[in-house]
Amino acid sequence: MVRVNVTHELRRSIYWNFEIVRTESLRRQSIGWTAPPDFSASSIQSIEPADMPNTPIVILEAQFHHIKALLARLRLDSAARLVVLVDKDGQQIAVHGDLGDLDTTSLASLAAGNVAATGGMAKLIGENEFPTLSHEGEKESIHICVIGRVLLLVVFDDRSSLGLVKLRSKQLSHELAKVFNAIEQDSAAACANSSLPFSGITDEEIDSLFSPA
Repeated sequence: MVRVNVTHELRRSIYWNFEIVRTESLRRQSIGWTAPPDFSASSIQSIEPADMPNTPIVILEAQFHHIKALLARLRLDSAARLVVLVDKDGQQIAVHGDLGDLDTTSLASLAAGNVAATGGMAKLIGENEFPTLSHEGEKESIHICVIGRVLLLVVFDDRSSLGLVKLRSKQLSHELAKVFNAIEQDSAAACANSSLPFSGITDEEIDSLFSPA
């Protein structure tokens, strides 16, 4: 029974990582991104921001459900419309709440770009980065919390308040930080042992996902 569960979790992690690549492909197509002639899957790491960790992360099914449960709790406690978790490269990890017609793929990419831009301003004044960012609109607002290599986005309206969202996000950020610390440690160990479940995927297979149909 244990063997079956492990196999199922590994399969889920492979699907999750393929979904990351597929989402990135769709994002680049939506913004009109075209690969340069010398672009290949092996060059992806070289175009990542310098402060991004090099070790890929693998989220197993149990860990993914734990993250989803934390997002659901935050949405309830903060009376938010939507909670989204993305990485600093703009790749969506998990989402919970009222999506409506919101394009969460674009939201994730724009939020990552926003954090990167304000990070540049932070460095100009001697700070490493701003841990939180808030954008208040007439009806809808967004609060972004930076947690290591991931970003926690909370979309809320007048049923909540910025103060409440900030408080609940800060409380939950400690738990998410612990979860991702454990994920990164597990992923680093798996990478060191060459036991990543997608280690057999070739550059050609990844390149084909970025190629137009």
